[in-house]
Amino acid sequence: MSGGADAGAPGRSAAAEKGCVTADRVATVPVMNELIIRLSDAERAECADLADATGRTPEELALDAVRARLRAERDRVGAEALRLALRHAPLLKRLGE
Repeated sequence: MSGGADAGAPGRSAAAEKGCVTADRVATVPVMNELIIRLSDAERAECADLADATGRTPEELALDAVRARLRAERDRVGAEALRLALRHAPLLKRLGE
């Protein structure tokens, strides 16, 4: 029974067992290194339109967005850490002695 609702756990399709997104449901157990995000119909349509206009897949757009957000947050946290280190340099030097 490949791909049927009886595959794996009761009520779950083979696609769901693999962590795939189907038109009618989102699998609850993603496979390693996959992340499932829920989009509204409008967000999904907008993402599909942008992907089509840029010759990319919606997944590529989402990956770029995640990477950009992580990079921006890493930069923000790094800048704040530097600011605090400079502000408290005398104290940090004394603690290190």
